[in-house]
Amino acid sequence: MFLYLCVWQQHHREMLEIQLVHSRSSREGNCPTFTPTPGVDALHQYAEKTVDELHNLGRVKHNLLVKCNVKYL
Repeated sequence: MFLYLCVWQQHHREMLEIQLVHSRSSREGNCPTFTPTPGVDALHQYAEKTVDELHNLGRVKHNLLVKCNVKYL
């Protein structure tokens, strides 16, 4: 459970970082404001990150199955 929580937090942090990179920042009084930049660059970066995570998940699943000597169906 702890590992799952750590992975989820890391994923969430990375998605927020993508949003931050693809936004404009300014200040209104003492408050920072962020506005998304136009375009699809953030969407492409989300897609790349998702593909990478799916590949990693497949490797982890394969390694666990091999370690446990489970045969693929």
